[in-house]
Amino acid sequence: MSNKITKGKSYFISTDIIIRNILLPTLAKSGCQVTPYKLWSGNAGRSSITGLSTGDIVAIKYGLVLTWDVLYDDDFDLVDSLVNNLISYFPVTWCLKKSQGYRTDNFYASDPSWTVESCVNGVTKYTGYTVTLTMQ
Repeated sequence: MSNKITKGKSYFISTDIIIRNILLPTLAKSGCQVTPYKLWSGNAGRSSITGLSTGDIVAIKYGLVLTWDVLYDDDFDLVDSLVNNLISYFPVTWCLKKSQGYRTDNFYASDPSWTVESCVNGVTKYTGYTVTLTMQ
């Protein structure tokens, strides 16, 4: 997958993600999918006369889908404690484009999902841990 931004489509970046000043474990290859979302003004909608769209775009926000191939107990506990909690919004440091460098924005997290692959000798292997972060 290219690191090039494609207008209106999701794209992948390879970068470190920091949540509440804690560096997350290494993501899967292409494990940070970024999707830009256009936010429309309050007057947005359809004209009742012409049916044409009306309104203005007031901002572009981002969603991040983070995925890990494999996590074991300590890394799972770290990631899960940062995104699967009662905190509404939290700072995330991430990189949209190399030319822009890192930025910090407030996000909230969706409900994560994962598979318990195995539990051997008291060590649990989790696969496919995925969570979506949405910018405030």
